[in-house]
Amino acid sequence: MAVTLAEWAEWMFAGGEQWTDWLPLSETEFARVPEGEGAYVVGIKDRAKIGRLLEDDPHSVIDIGESMQLRERLRDCVRCAGCKGQRGHMAGWRLGSFGLLERLGGKVDNLQFSYRKATSKEDAYRIEGQMLRVYFDIFGELPPLNYKFNWVTWIGE
Repeated sequence: MAVTLAEWAEWMFAGGEQWTDWLPLSETEFARVPEGEGAYVVGIKDRAKIGRLLEDDPHSVIDIGESMQLRERLRDCVRCAGCKGQRGHMAGWRLGSFGLLERLGGKVDNLQFSYRKATSKEDAYRIEGQMLRVYFDIFGELPPLNYKFNWVTWIGE
């Protein structure tokens, strides 16, 4: 799925990709997130663009992930980002435990997310992989808090 920087900036994807608009990473919004599988993107709102290898990221995306329990996974991210030493979400833990969010000029209240519902764990993993590939193709690297990706899935493409 090829996406241009302009499409990324408008958060528009071809082929019927049904991502939500950007939402505050808050308890109010969690209640609206469906139970079950899905993929998510976490960014920092109201922040200058994050410089990446090839382009500046207008959404300041810091993590792309997937989960069998999307609502709980997003809650874990906020819980970990807001309190040093909390475990349960690697990107959130790194944000909170190392003060990365503060160093980026943000607070937990500045985190935002978008998600896409999936039909299964495998579908959520596939959607996450698509999004990581889109991000890599535009910016030349993965989001700063993504530490894993199955690069083998890209061989032969």
